[in-house]
Amino acid sequence: MKKTEESALKLKVTEALSKDVGRAYARMGPEDLEKLRVAIGDIVEVVGKRTTVAKAMPAYNGCSRKRKSNRWHNIKIYKYNLIP
Repeated sequence: MKKTEESALKLKVTEALSKDVGRAYARMGPEDLEKLRVAIGDIVEVVGKRTTVAKAMPAYNGCSRKRKSNRWHNIKIYKYNLIP
């Protein structure tokens, strides 16, 4: 899959829960995982101010798109292809 705007998922993210800090997890709801065509544990590319990779993980129950915060950041997420 080529990295195009159609393959990107634009999300707003907030700070990680304390137990996820430093683990390189990108937690998202099942509908977002499906849109990206990634399975739990697949590697995704996260593009914001900087670019990094993370492991796609499911959001905790009740946290998907509902967590309130005063610090939101806009990002784009792509499925990461290990073989070009």
